[in-house]
Amino acid sequence: ARCGVAPAGDLPAGWPPRVAVGFFGLVYRNLAATLPSIERHVFAPLDAAPLRYDVLLHAMLVLREPLGGANTLAPPAWVTARNGTGHVRLDPYSFVLLRPCAFEIEDQALALRAIAARQARLLRAVPDLWHDNYRSVHNYLVALRSLG
Repeated sequence: ARCGVAPAGDLPAGWPPRVAVGFFGLVYRNLAATLPSIERHVFAPLDAAPLRYDVLLHAMLVLREPLGGANTLAPPAWVTARNGTGHVRLDPYSFVLLRPCAFEIEDQALALRAIAARQARLLRAVPDLWHDNYRSVHNYLVALRSLG
């Protein structure tokens, strides 16, 4: 059963095991395209198993898009920096398609401010191994925040 509620403390004998399925980061990046596969390969087997599972989510939302130096509250058009694909307007709230049992949403701009000092210390300590002006390190720090 999805989003099963368990009593506090130890489970009574005979209760099915409980599993957590976690999603984090820029969850909405291409969810419309990947959801059928997630449903088929993750949720369907869990639904068929004699267990309970919870879908937990922490999403970093990019709520502002720079347009010619101005900011707008429109959801961003996604462009993948590594390969230039994208230019697709995204729905930052498509994470609800995952039907999470519990979720937390964080504005990525605010999160980036919170990790700026940590990133600055790290950048002084390590070389730019990916030769991408520390973009990969930056993405890693954002992912760690989302996992935390």
